[in-house]
Amino acid sequence: MLLILEELGKKPQSLQSRLTEKAEKIAESLKLTEGLGIDLMLIGDDIAYGSGLYFSPVIFRELLMPPYRILANQISKTIPVLGWHSDGDVSTILPDLVDCGFRFFSLESECVDLLNFKRTYGNRVTLIGGICTAWLTRKGLDLTQQKECLEEIKTLAREGGLILSSSCGLYHPKFLSVLQEFYRLVEGIKIFGYDAFKNCSVS
Repeated sequence: MLLILEELGKKPQSLQSRLTEKAEKIAESLKLTEGLGIDLMLIGDDIAYGSGLYFSPVIFRELLMPPYRILANQISKTIPVLGWHSDGDVSTILPDLVDCGFRFFSLESECVDLLNFKRTYGNRVTLIGGICTAWLTRKGLDLTQQKECLEEIKTLAREGGLILSSSCGLYHPKFLSVLQEFYRLVEGIKIFGYDAFKNCSVS
């Protein structure tokens, strides 16, 4: 992404052809995945701040969508499901990615309205996420906070197609223990008879 930002300021006219060339080379190498039994491929491109894209949606559509289409076309030949991840608020380009064939999305709960996104596209998309970074950075959650977090997760889980996880980098060991706490809470709700998580995977 740094390359794209630099080239936009230097030689924007040659950038599109270079990106297309790189995408074609990657697409060619993806042929090696044939017969390996891979079910999901997730492309990671951090292209946004918390308040929006690094560049305009127009530039995204002009420069990045053509390479994405090349990759999506090749990946779909050997791998059943194509996924995409980015930090930040990428709401403006999610319709483009769904139309391109992306079906799994790893997105930050703080930046994207996951519930609205899921309700808009229904079973066309599956979400990987739902656990806010802020929840992981707290030293502990009291009962009120636990209830609030679980209500948010339950509302999202009722829409189906949710793999409950964190979309942030787990760069501190304590995050793992907090993540375990969330999974225990979710499993506890299953035990006590709620069905809000019947279409929700935990990973």
